[in-house]
Amino acid sequence: MERAVRVDFSVSPTSEQWIWKALEETCEIVLGQSPPSSTFNTQGVGLPFYQGKAEFGELYPSPRRWCSEPKKIAQAGDVLISVRAPVGPTNLCRESSCIGRGLAALRPKAGVCGRYVLYFLRHVERDWANRASGTTFAAISAKVLRRQRIPLAPLAEQQRIVAAIERRFAQLDAALTALKRAQVNLKRYKAAVLKAACGERRAERLAGRETGAEGLPEGWVWTTLGHVIERIEAGRSPRALGRPARHGEFGVLKVSALSWGRFRAEENKALLPGDAPGHTPTARAGDLLISRAGTHARVGTAVMVERDYAHLMLSDKTLRLVPAESVLPRYLLYALKSPGVRDFCARMASGTSGAMHNISQVKLRATPIPLPPLAEQGRIVEEVGRRFSGAEALDDAVASGLVRAERLRRAILGRAFTRGY
Repeated sequence: MERAVRVDFSVSPTSEQWIWKALEETCEIVLGQSPPSSTFNTQGVGLPFYQGKAEFGELYPSPRRWCSEPKKIAQAGDVLISVRAPVGPTNLCRESSCIGRGLAALRPKAGVCGRYVLYFLRHVERDWANRASGTTFAAISAKVLRRQRIPLAPLAEQQRIVAAIERRFAQLDAALTALKRAQVNLKRYKAAVLKAACGERRAERLAGRETGAEGLPEGWVWTTLGHVIERIEAGRSPRALGRPARHGEFGVLKVSALSWGRFRAEENKALLPGDAPGHTPTARAGDLLISRAGTHARVGTAVMVERDYAHLMLSDKTLRLVPAESVLPRYLLYALKSPGVRDFCARMASGTSGAMHNISQVKLRATPIPLPPLAEQGRIVEEVGRRFSGAEALDDAVASGLVRAERLRRAILGRAFTRGY
């Protein structure tokens, strides 16, 4: 991918052509103001209303609400910047729109290309966090926004720089599309393997025998999770900081530590000093963890911890399952990850659309589990492990490719706006 997206801005201006200016000198700045909620609607009456980053897309926002009495209006072509939690993300305004206090609109003045401003702000996006203020919500003040410096080239040079950026982004996006397609296909493959191994209609090539009336191979039984575990251990949710734990610090696992199919220890929040976990369970090698809360699609996500993390405690949204002697822990993991069981957990979860969903321990214990004899559990674990080993290696390669792609995107912008000054 690095060879396909070479960062060579031969069209960049020389240092003499760059002029540093304050953002307020290059753009008219319109600070958002939220109108009364009584003027909002979802029927398309009035102007699209954007409150903040939640409506942002890759380049343009998508409206969820409209406003019949807008206070502040962004025009087509304005650069929208999020000025409140989070600070820095940008989009382009597609049409006249109402903007709330979470946004500001930057309207380029004569001789300034809007996309040039957009890409420069994306180049410095990560710097905004250091200049944000506020105790409850981080925010960029109007003064800080107006004084942001931007290197301005002649308009023709701005347009050539934008064209160069977008050519390289187009190459990068093509590579990203291929990587994401591979990621989806790998996910489908693993789901198919688990369905064949542990699903209601287990494939004959894995079962090795005919299925009975219950949709299970001979010798298998339907049971519930409550009958194949000794107990469930829950964590707690202590006071935490807004950053991951550093070396030697205690941290609490976030729901996202379990959300992607494998345990991700880096998804944690550092505890406040003096709030050590005490007797709260920590993540240990061999632990079978399951999330009791999350998005609708991720409630009931199960993972296995591969090594000890003595400083990472379980939260009250993360449960440790202690399997009974009748089931191999790794087989139970595969059964919990199989499509049928995942669908059951999603159906049993409570919560409204767009909010956190939860599944109670009572409902979790009632989850149906297809249970084969121990010897066959061992064969399934070996077979699934063999098939997953290659898939997970590919998955890691794809994930690394996605990370490299994001680094390349930043490198492209960095090259575009640092050459010549």
